[in-house]
Amino acid sequence: MSRRTVRIVAGTWTNDPTAFTYQWLQCDAGASGCGQIPGATANAYVPTAADVGRRLSVVVTASNAGGHATVTSAPSSVVAAGAPGETAAPAISGLAQQGQALSATNGAWSNSPTSYSYEWERCDTGGAACANIAGASANGFVPSAADIGHTLRVVVTASNAGGSTPATSGQTATVLIAAPVNNTAPAIAGSAVQAQVLSASTGGWQNSPAAFTYQWLQCDATGNGCASIAGATASSYAPVAADAGHALRVSVTASNAGGSSSATSAQTQAVIGLQLHAALAPPILASSADLSPVSGRVLIKLPGRSTFTPLLNAINVPLGSTIDVTHGVVTLTVALPGGGTQTGQFYGGEFILTQTAKGMTIATLTGGSYAGCPAAPKPTRHTGAALIAAAKKKPGTVIRQLWGNAHGNYTTKGRYGSAAVSGTIWLTQDRCDGTYVRVTKDNVIVIAYAHPHHKHNIRQGHHILIPAAGS
Repeated sequence: MSRRTVRIVAGTWTNDPTAFTYQWLQCDAGASGCGQIPGATANAYVPTAADVGRRLSVVVTASNAGGHATVTSAPSSVVAAGAPGETAAPAISGLAQQGQALSATNGAWSNSPTSYSYEWERCDTGGAACANIAGASANGFVPSAADIGHTLRVVVTASNAGGSTPATSGQTATVLIAAPVNNTAPAIAGSAVQAQVLSASTGGWQNSPAAFTYQWLQCDATGNGCASIAGATASSYAPVAADAGHALRVSVTASNAGGSSSATSAQTQAVIGLQLHAALAPPILASSADLSPVSGRVLIKLPGRSTFTPLLNAINVPLGSTIDVTHGVVTLTVALPGGGTQTGQFYGGEFILTQTAKGMTIATLTGGSYAGCPAAPKPTRHTGAALIAAAKKKPGTVIRQLWGNAHGNYTTKGRYGSAAVSGTIWLTQDRCDGTYVRVTKDNVIVIAYAHPHHKHNIRQGHHILIPAAGS
């Protein structure tokens, strides 16, 4: 017997009863141990939770003017739990957007459900014309591209031993497309030279961006420490004097109905300013160069001099000069054999500037001290251990270094090897354990002095260590 209304039929009586009264009884599952159910005195009764697993009986009393008689019915079957009844509808929580997880609450139910099942439905924007979504039968659901522009709802079915009952949630808002996702970074085209126009591509994006905005950034020479350039919000930008010596990036923001996201380009080379367009003596091949301070503190020591002096303005200097850009950036321009010039920037170290008759510009690292470096050769059990133990510097200690950012023919020379470039950004370091070269753009040809006929082509993002002699 389920928990639905039960009625009693009074039965057949002699002597014309004029009235009947009733008293319902609750008995155990074996139909014994019966007791009165308080208040259950009508000819109909709705079993309660207290009756589940028990049997029911009823005492019927018939009366007329001559008296009354009583009879007890046979017991009912065992009372089963009723099917769950919805008392509060299920609900959906979460943002209705492609790729964003939604979850369903079960709602509230009577008759103690023992399990729940779920079926998500896709509807039109008015919440009608709903259809089941194949495979969407968990209490959570992540909308896909097929759900964009639709609303969603969920049908929760509660079950117990008495049966199953479905209940439907309200609809969500219309599902939005996911915000754009970048899969190819924006890029900058053009030469990083003051007053020359640079152009930004948007890069590649998923989720159909509807609009793009731009913000150009001024960074340090290595592309770090970036800050927005006021008013530079178009897809193109012409560097100004304040950008000289700085690398530039552009941040592109893609937007659609689902939101927006940003991606940033790689940095340009440091912007070349127009300082050298002033009235300077032109550089002479293999003899002189034009130097111009870009940022920070630039020092110069002319050949035969023993002290450095600050470089405050663009000047023409003899080759063989020592330039200290440990805390600054310098632009240098040299003549080429066939006429014309080439210009590059150097920073982060100290170097001696020379040039060959064929136009190769050479920056030889100088400064620093190898005192305290581990002795070479490497120790054996008997010879070098004490020298290594006495060393005050670790093998990787940097003695001197230099960054270059240049297009043309350049070579940086370290203690154990050199790096030749035709246009790149690269770092050369002399360390206790050798000469180290790292490339951040394009590629560099590295030669170890110990093996001058063997060339190493180091690509962007890679590095090489030329070991110290005897290592």
